[in-house]
Amino acid sequence: MKSLKMESQSETDGWISVQKLIAATKPTKLAYEILMNKKSTRPKKSQDKWVRDCKLQAVEDLNWAFIYSLPSICTVSTKLRNFQFKFLHRRIATNSFL
Repeated sequence: MKSLKMESQSETDGWISVQKLIAATKPTKLAYEILMNKKSTRPKKSQDKWVRDCKLQAVEDLNWAFIYSLPSICTVSTKLRNFQFKFLHRRIATNSFL
């Protein structure tokens, strides 16, 4: 029952957002703001692997939001951003990984 209530709440929120977009004078700006306000989760497993492999002590000092935003700050090249994303999420195929 609880999951049905949550699902209907998200559907209601989505419907309200659509109505706001239709009525807005600048719908693209509003759509961008709605998408940017959505919360995303950080990949906890890859963070734990980085901490374990690098033998980090002060894990609380790491700003993971900044770390994951670095690829978009450092370069405009799509290939380099793709590589950095894969590297941060530990998806580069290496001999030890294979």
